[in-house]
Amino acid sequence: MQTTLHTLIDQYNATSNEAEQQSIKNQIHLQYYHASAAERQAVRDSMQPFLDEIEQEMIEKDPIARQTYEMLKRFEASKAVAGH
Repeated sequence: MQTTLHTLIDQYNATSNEAEQQSIKNQIHLQYYHASAAERQAVRDSMQPFLDEIEQEMIEKDPIARQTYEMLKRFEASKAVAGH
């Protein structure tokens, strides 16, 4: 699975065709979703831009994800103020 994800990421980065990029991105998301925890960890660094994009899209479109994100930010801010 790791090779497949890395290959897809390389293909995505090598093309400037938006339709092809979207198709590859969909394949990447599907492969990542079905990957084991170890496989996900192995490709984590190269997947980070895709994960960030998914996270941002969820925050923008899903009210529950947005509320959860806002609560997490407030929690992190309160921990920083408390010095933990």
